[in-house]
Amino acid sequence: MALEATSSLQQALQAEIELLLVFNTALTQETELLLSNHDNDALNENAALKTQFSEALAAANQRRVLALNELNLPDSKQGLEEAVNLDSQLGPLVEELFRLAQQAKVQNENNGTLIHTFLQHNEQALEALGQLTQPVEKVYDASGKTSVHRAGSRASIKA
Repeated sequence: MALEATSSLQQALQAEIELLLVFNTALTQETELLLSNHDNDALNENAALKTQFSEALAAANQRRVLALNELNLPDSKQGLEEAVNLDSQLGPLVEELFRLAQQAKVQNENNGTLIHTFLQHNEQALEALGQLTQPVEKVYDASGKTSVHRAGSRASIKA
């Protein structure tokens, strides 16, 4: 039973590793798109691809959970380490899984930072454009000369 269960875990880990490799490639492509003169269609396609891989990874994760449950082990780092104690052949797979998961986490966080920076920049640009399109008012000074002011740009003075 234990040999059969570790075999199931081994297959689940291999499937998850293969998906993580492809997912990390999609994250790398996203980084390249974000750092280039990208078009939104390419980013949208990449986002759809990442979503598909996320769903596939969730299913692979569930297979790993079931395999760990067959071994009466928790679904955690500790559970995987205990599985390695039962079958040392799982060691390289578990290490590779941890490495790839960490790589995906870092890449995804970095891409999130890039996207957040672009959004801030776009919001600032839109705000600046919005200020330029505010209505213009003619204001008369004490001598009767006019000057142009943007609506809302004057400070209110209380006497």
